[in-house]
Amino acid sequence: RDGEGPFAAAWGDRGIPVEAHRMSPVQLLHRLGVLRRGTLCIHAIQLDARDIATLADATVGVAHCPLSNRAHGHGTAPLAELRRAGVPVGLGTDSVVSVGALDLWAEGRAAGLEGEDALRMLTFEGARALCMEKMIGSLEVGKQGDLAILADYPSNRLTVLVTLVSGRIVHRA
Repeated sequence: RDGEGPFAAAWGDRGIPVEAHRMSPVQLLHRLGVLRRGTLCIHAIQLDARDIATLADATVGVAHCPLSNRAHGHGTAPLAELRRAGVPVGLGTDSVVSVGALDLWAEGRAAGLEGEDALRMLTFEGARALCMEKMIGSLEVGKQGDLAILADYPSNRLTVLVTLVSGRIVHRA
């Protein structure tokens, strides 16, 4: 926004100039024509009401990565506000470098989601954020069906028994 801060300083140290645009990154992306259906914004942490409305109007999806945001101290995405505005939000892990494990259920817990709400955000809402809800995200006739069957042993060790991708078994314990 202002061409200042830790990222601008890091870029400046590398000789990369940072221009102050005097608008939020969301508004800059909107002005540049980047925001449209099919665009996926990752993290989307520091948003104001205008940014959220802009994302909703542009039918942009968001990948919410709460554990990475927490690990790096970047803040918390306004998840409730995004969802109320109708912005499709799915959960992401960012990377194994950020959080050490690619555990979407842990991301759901970190986002304060439980039960059906967590499951919906991990499946259908994630597909909506990727503009793929007509192909994936729910078990329906005509959609691609991926399925993992897990066993939870008394030792608290989850084991994948069978994995199906597009209806084909790709792993069997």
